[in-house]
Amino acid sequence: MRHSNEGTHQATPYRNKHIAIIGMGVTGRSCTKFLLENGAKLSVFDKKVFEKSALCAQMQVSESSLFELCLLDEQTDLTGFDYVVLSPGIDPRHPALASVRHSPNTISDLDIFAQFNQVPCIGVTGSNGKSTVVDMLQRTLTASGKTALLGGNFGTCALDLLGRPADFIVLELSSFQLDISRRLPLAVACILNITEDHIDRHDSFAGYAAAKQKIFERATAVVVNRDDPHTYLASTSDYDASVSQAQPKGKLSSHNFWQDAQGLKCQEQLLIPWANIHLPLPHVMLNMQFVLAIHRCLNLPIEHAITELQSYTGLAHRFEFVAQAGNVRFINDSKATNPGACIAALESAHHLKLRTILIAGGDAKGADLSCLSAPLKRYVEWCIVFGKDAQRFLNMGEHIVLVENLQQAVSLAKQKAALKDEPSLVLLSPACASLDMFKNYQDRGEQFKQAVFGEAA
Repeated sequence: MRHSNEGTHQATPYRNKHIAIIGMGVTGRSCTKFLLENGAKLSVFDKKVFEKSALCAQMQVSESSLFELCLLDEQTDLTGFDYVVLSPGIDPRHPALASVRHSPNTISDLDIFAQFNQVPCIGVTGSNGKSTVVDMLQRTLTASGKTALLGGNFGTCALDLLGRPADFIVLELSSFQLDISRRLPLAVACILNITEDHIDRHDSFAGYAAAKQKIFERATAVVVNRDDPHTYLASTSDYDASVSQAQPKGKLSSHNFWQDAQGLKCQEQLLIPWANIHLPLPHVMLNMQFVLAIHRCLNLPIEHAITELQSYTGLAHRFEFVAQAGNVRFINDSKATNPGACIAALESAHHLKLRTILIAGGDAKGADLSCLSAPLKRYVEWCIVFGKDAQRFLNMGEHIVLVENLQQAVSLAKQKAALKDEPSLVLLSPACASLDMFKNYQDRGEQFKQAVFGEAA
């Protein structure tokens, strides 16, 4: 049954309310446009100064709209507002938020979305793989005859999905979004994995994991990773569905999936053989398990989903094939912005049985990089590092080499690959964020591609 959000703008609790919007990035602009349409009076705050005419043009609203632009600093007073809407890009520990951070009237765009939305939502979070899983899921739901909208941390802000008829809304949810949100009912909530990331924002791994766990608070059904206890519900071991890379012991549930040497299975049934997928790698098959588990939670048949998954080619910057120069293959995994993602990439490279030269480094975001030591020794012949926290790699072995930038790293990687006449892999999988030297991970990945083609020419 298709649902519609049409008409949800009619009765609004925000009409004539004076609301502060904190942060004017993509989410802040989406909130501003939506709340203006719902009759609110706004003061929008950011750490940098915006020109109102340019901002109005971006949001496609009139310059006469009832909002003012304000600078966010330590002296900002937010106590007089009816509501404070916090964007995920603004650290909730900012001094200006101290007096309102825990107020019930401090909300997020997802809280506003939940008040208006009438379409069943599926929420997916995790340290690694969530963009791939939600992209897969939208495709498999479409192949199953359902209209599925995709947004959240991936592409479209949740508020911008309101007013569009659909059977389901698929939301990629970051720890930043979950941490500041209070009410988000989900038909299915899924945590893929939790590894060290964003410790600089959440203060500790426990704080980061707690933010991820908030996805379960108002969920009807739950999907977890049996191989990662951090994804488990704290209160119970009874999950609606689960996945694993290893066949489970005990009773085999029709909602539990795993993979072995033959391929992806449910109970004893082989659903997808290794030979039938475009990129036959363990983490790709694991992502497929999550998608099928969500279909089962929604009581949807999986036959069309299986057909769609077998032709899935992946997203850019996620273990993306770039070029082949002689017997050297170049892979762009720039989205690997934490150690867990890098380890998964190294395991995939090992699965391909290729001699591996790794390019890594950047801003570690406070994460402990020591977990990389053993995988670097086991899987990597040479590791070339650059960026803000590159020095932290140097004690992990004599095969670690420091360079100044990405272009030097690619040039040196090609030289190292040429030392032996055997199939090799040059893998960009940084284990760190990109913002110390690049606009974002996409910019880093594109610059890697440009350097590869320059070297390969």
